[in-house]
Amino acid sequence: MSGGGPGCRPPRQTLAQLAILVRDYDEALAFYVGVLGFALLEDTPLPQERKRWVVVAPPGTRGSKLLLARAATPEQAQRIGNQTGGRVFLFLHTDNFRRDYEAYRAAGVQFVRPPAAESHGTVAVFADLYGNLWDLIEPRAPQAATASAAALVEGFVARINAHDAPGIVALCTEAHVFTDGLGNRLTGQAALLSGWRAYFGLFADYRIEVEHCVAHGELVLLSGWAQGTHGASGLTFRIPAAWRARLEAGRIAEWQVYADNKPVYDLLAGSTAAREP
Repeated sequence: MSGGGPGCRPPRQTLAQLAILVRDYDEALAFYVGVLGFALLEDTPLPQERKRWVVVAPPGTRGSKLLLARAATPEQAQRIGNQTGGRVFLFLHTDNFRRDYEAYRAAGVQFVRPPAAESHGTVAVFADLYGNLWDLIEPRAPQAATASAAALVEGFVARINAHDAPGIVALCTEAHVFTDGLGNRLTGQAALLSGWRAYFGLFADYRIEVEHCVAHGELVLLSGWAQGTHGASGLTFRIPAAWRARLEAGRIAEWQVYADNKPVYDLLAGSTAAREP
């Protein structure tokens, strides 16, 4: 099991703006900026098209923005306030539900569903000036899930350091994918068991030292050191490394290594090549 740099970076995309149909620009701004407290990011006249490019966003957001698009045809005008056929249209996250809920009520915002504690957080539904439905949500902090994920990965590392290959596999999903630093993959529990046993046979004292661990939901990132002694030659290695674990249904579905394995390959020169987990 070899380690090395990560493979090709996947495409990176962002949902930048979402158009919401409005009857009048200034009327819409009075609500979204004046009542909801959104920031006006752009208001550019486009005289040739007889319209304005008006963009607003919630305070402090790094996510999508709203393009206030004035209806230009009778068909578009019919869609004002009902772009989703009566379903909730937009989801506004907040870091303080009670603060914003009380402020919106005081400003005259109509709530059509009262606050409720749901599994994903505290939520209430309000209608904007045109009747579009919005969820106001304070997401529930995933503290318990994060702690559980970190504990599972901690146990996984302990089994690696104990050279307990069956125990490692027992913590993995049946379709587990191991990816080494060169992008080579092992898929499935049988291949995983064979690979770990072979590696432990080459490096009888192989171990991972974790210095930092960050967990978010079902993703856990670790950094530290990997080290071991080559049984045949007696030569040792100690290299900086990082690991990425993705959990699924309480087990580890992916384990990916990020490391420069040149020291390992150097000491294995002339002997059977190895892959390092």
